[in-house]
Amino acid sequence: YYAISDRLDANASWTNVEVLVERVKETITNTCKAQNIRPRPYIGVRIDHIYDTGASITFTYGFNCRNLGDPLGALRLIEQVALIEILRSNGSVTHNTSGIGKRKKECFRESLSEALASNRSEIA
Repeated sequence: YYAISDRLDANASWTNVEVLVERVKETITNTCKAQNIRPRPYIGVRIDHIYDTGASITFTYGFNCRNLGDPLGALRLIEQVALIEILRSNGSVTHNTSGIGKRKKECFRESLSEALASNRSEIA
């Protein structure tokens, strides 16, 4: 069916959930458009867990890759710009059930609190 997809996990405070979701969706959509991905991508958003201070959010996104020369490259580019937008929108990159992994490591480091950031060398 020429479909490719992935997911990202993030956290946001309650005052920031709506803004973060809209910005990440817009970033994914605009990046797909810039990559000549047609039709529009599928973007699903789910609140996984709720807390007193905020929520855990999962973004599932996918698109038709039939006419792309490098579908995995496009997928990774979309992931990177979405991760950056999560941070720009005052969210944090989380692992939820999928783990941080090598691709998300740098954005995860940017999400650390000041106390944890001083021990960055311990996070590989």
